[in-house]
Amino acid sequence: LRQYFPEIAIYVLQARGASLSASYDMVCSAAADYLNGIISNKAVLSVSRGKTMCRVLQFLNPYQTYPGMLVLQLSGLMDQKEPFYEEMDLVRRIAEAYSCHYRCFALPYIVSSKELRDQLLQCAIPKEYHALMERVSILFSSVSTLEPWQYGLEQRDYQDLLATNAVGSFEDIFLDLQGNVIQTPLSDRLIAPTEARIHGICNRICVASGGYKARALLAVLRSGLPTTAFIDSNLAIRILNLIEADRYEI
Repeated sequence: LRQYFPEIAIYVLQARGASLSASYDMVCSAAADYLNGIISNKAVLSVSRGKTMCRVLQFLNPYQTYPGMLVLQLSGLMDQKEPFYEEMDLVRRIAEAYSCHYRCFALPYIVSSKELRDQLLQCAIPKEYHALMERVSILFSSVSTLEPWQYGLEQRDYQDLLATNAVGSFEDIFLDLQGNVIQTPLSDRLIAPTEARIHGICNRICVASGGYKARALLAVLRSGLPTTAFIDSNLAIRILNLIEADRYEI
């Protein structure tokens, strides 16, 4: 994989013979250890919503506290049945783990129009947030296939998403299999960081496990959005087989 993506530091956890849950935990645990190693008192950290980030958080075992650090919410709130997977709650829990500050804002993730989104961004968010977002130095995120989006979108929006060439997303940026950004009907209605803002973050860590994410993760790696990735060996082999036409055995 490093031959194909030399600019991304890819850490592959050996999962041969391990169960899916054990592989998942190995990847999340390694990612948590990595985060502990790069955190500093001046860091500004952001994390994405979802089960993977929630599991990484459970493995966090801070070496020390960082009272000068800040954890910041970047995206609005999706209507989730499990609020503990939401970014706002994860930000709070990480800040508690490191005994540092955090900042959140109570805005929806999806709105009805671009005009409403722009108005909310201009009027409902304190001006300091825009400055804080520019200071984010570490982004911790995962890869999403399209399937989970059906639980957070209206059916019409989900069908519109399926009608595009998108195979997955990273930090709410939808991508085709070649890693190109897809402008979906949702793109102008999301309260989420832009592609340019994500690229401006120095450390962009992607955590993924499970062979079913192979196409989505290949798209993310090709996009160049992450600078570091933690994955399991079964997922790595599936990605290589997408590139080299079933050359490797799992």
